[in-house]
Amino acid sequence: EQVITVEKEKPPPVETVETAEDEEDVALPDEPVAPVDWVANESELWRNRMCHSDSLDLVDSDQVYAIGLEIDWSRLSSKMPLVHEIIGHGGLVMLFRVHDVLDAHFKSLCLAYSYFAMIANAPQLSMGEAEFAHFISQCHLADSSSMHCKEKDCHGIFFASSNRHDWASYKAQEAGKAAKLSRCEFMEAVIRLALAKYVMNHEAKDVALGLDMLIQNNLLPNLPPAATIDPNDFRCNRLYTYEVETAYSENLPVLKALFAAYSGPLGRIHLPQLQLLISHAGFDSIPDPLKIPDRDIRLCFFWSCMFNADSLKSMKACNSLSFPDFLECIARLADALSLPGEEQLIAIGVPDGLFSRYQTYLQMHKDKLQEEERKRNVEQEQEDELLRSLGTPSSRSLLVSKSNLVMFEEADVEGNIDITESQESKEQDEDDPLALFVPVDRRASSSFEKPNTRPLETKLKNLMQYFLEKLCETYGVDNANEQREELLLECLGKLSVESD
Repeated sequence: EQVITVEKEKPPPVETVETAEDEEDVALPDEPVAPVDWVANESELWRNRMCHSDSLDLVDSDQVYAIGLEIDWSRLSSKMPLVHEIIGHGGLVMLFRVHDVLDAHFKSLCLAYSYFAMIANAPQLSMGEAEFAHFISQCHLADSSSMHCKEKDCHGIFFASSNRHDWASYKAQEAGKAAKLSRCEFMEAVIRLALAKYVMNHEAKDVALGLDMLIQNNLLPNLPPAATIDPNDFRCNRLYTYEVETAYSENLPVLKALFAAYSGPLGRIHLPQLQLLISHAGFDSIPDPLKIPDRDIRLCFFWSCMFNADSLKSMKACNSLSFPDFLECIARLADALSLPGEEQLIAIGVPDGLFSRYQTYLQMHKDKLQEEERKRNVEQEQEDELLRSLGTPSSRSLLVSKSNLVMFEEADVEGNIDITESQESKEQDEDDPLALFVPVDRRASSSFEKPNTRPLETKLKNLMQYFLEKLCETYGVDNANEQREELLLECLGKLSVESD
């Protein structure tokens, strides 16, 4: 123990004793210390979010989901063909029982709908025919041996639920307005699928039991992991902390200027505007293994939107970000893109004090990959030359002759790079640099599912540093200038005025 005595004449007039136990509790000077009474719903950064959300809270509450169910159910109850089918398999009481089953699984169904709707290549949540077909395939709902739930039957259920069975809707579809399922219509499609798969095949005695079997046996076990992620988990466990608020506060003027510059006249950022901002921030220049897939960006965007009880009347709120939503989206992107810290950059050879550290790091990483690929091509050419001298077909010609066994498909809706190939081609060297360019096992949801080992505030600071460097480069501001933030704010202010 070390005793430090301070004279009473000199402030502060205290006598302190530092022990090993006390030293563990003392925070480092650079780390923000959270006040004892700090709560997220009273912070200046987040409290305004409660005024603009249907839940009147910082998270999507159970009450707002209950209200959403009642709104959707009121619309379902007005569809007489569906009501007659439900009553025809159990009487009027069956309506109440089906409502109870939906109530028990409504949140899971909403998360599933949001996932399959947000992966569409559209600027808003919309479950089209292709997304519904993938939902059917993912949950193994179509059955070729079934009399009423074959693939074509599921296709018919989509159009019946989207109200495209009448002539006016059919003509609208022919004119180019493809059928889309709203959240309410998706619930109708799930009920119709339960009727076709379990009730009409006599595997369930009534609609409520068939609906519960469909959800328990087909949907919940087979949904992609990303379709079951609750956005509240990230908010409660990672986002709403004093340290994250402090990290935002250090860059709040730039963030507000970015939001004002890229948001529309209503003061909300839509997906195309966010993608433009990400492009200006240099995400497109990141090498593929480190790059955030476009599907991850879409997930971050729509997960950052608060749940809306009425998805039809609140279409703009469902498909755009307010400023607090924008801050959450930035945090989710920071969690998905783990940029190295300053100490790591110095350790791998990036010079200290260099403003464009991340551009240098990414270029070094890209050059390394290209050099490894060049060496591999040289080795391959030497091997082919040796085989040709022996009169043996080269491995490249063998690969072409086996092209019917090797098939590369586009990334599926989970973000996987699906590769179906022969057993011989599956046996790859783990050190193959090409595997970095074509990551076989990478999923769009993998970065969200892995445990987070680094604090979010650290990732946010690294991301904001990268943002500043690249935005300064985009708008012609010298990164070495000590007043670069003021000059960048001036450029963003002009951009905001022009957009208005």
